[in-house]
Amino acid sequence: MRPDDGDERFEQGDDPQPPQQDRGRGPGGNRPSPRQPLPVTQTAQETLRTFAQLLRYLPQVALVPFTAIFLLQGTVILSGGNPFIANQPTAGPTLLLVLLIPVVMAAYVVFLVDWHRLVLFGAGTETTRPRLKLHARDFRYFLRGIMVFFIGVLAAMPAVMLAPSVVSTQTGAIAMTMVGALLAVTGMMGFGLVLPATAIDRNYSIGASFQATKDVLFQLVGLVALVLAPAYVVGVSILALTASVFGQGGPHIPGVLISLVVEFLQMALGATLLSVIFQKRAGVDTRA
Repeated sequence: MRPDDGDERFEQGDDPQPPQQDRGRGPGGNRPSPRQPLPVTQTAQETLRTFAQLLRYLPQVALVPFTAIFLLQGTVILSGGNPFIANQPTAGPTLLLVLLIPVVMAAYVVFLVDWHRLVLFGAGTETTRPRLKLHARDFRYFLRGIMVFFIGVLAAMPAVMLAPSVVSTQTGAIAMTMVGALLAVTGMMGFGLVLPATAIDRNYSIGASFQATKDVLFQLVGLVALVLAPAYVVGVSILALTASVFGQGGPHIPGVLISLVVEFLQMALGATLLSVIFQKRAGVDTRA
């Protein structure tokens, strides 16, 4: 299967679920299950290796969405102070602030879709060149991304509900927040295989995503803790340092530039991990 710029939908026969007669067949069956095991350490290493190999293409893939967000945020700041800092005026660029939300969402979706395709199809002319137009797959990705997000919120509810009875100190509050975030991201990973599938125009449902990951939920927790959590901590540290250097009264545009670089790097790493999990658990060889 090769990438293309169109929106061709694959037929149900191309659904990467195993054939009905092969389901439940044990190791002694004639044909092995297409789902591969998900060892935490090896999968984390593969994810980081893939991310490092593809990192050189980040400026090309992110060029249009990054530039769109940066220009709009910069215009907002220059025309009415910094609306992202408390007590800064926001009345002037109200219209720009309204426009900022859909532009940012569209830019993030375009970048994530293209990064999934880069990971799953490999580097090539079609997967590394900047994109200037939206495709139908982008809208499908956005809608399914919203569903996956709310699933993540529901996954974090146990930590939220237990917090008042468990948390009595600031340390406890931080711990419960981390547990809630871990549950949320793990839930999104568990049901989120639909997202890389959508990016490559595969018919794949949220239910199929859960079927593919329900047996490796603990491994998903380990991958989130081993790959994404450290990246998040590093990103927050960089943003905190940036805020202290470019805080109130300082030049805000460099701060916006740095924060966007951190955001796109974190998104690329998360999309890489999700794509690797999809390729292993959905049984799809996109490079064949």
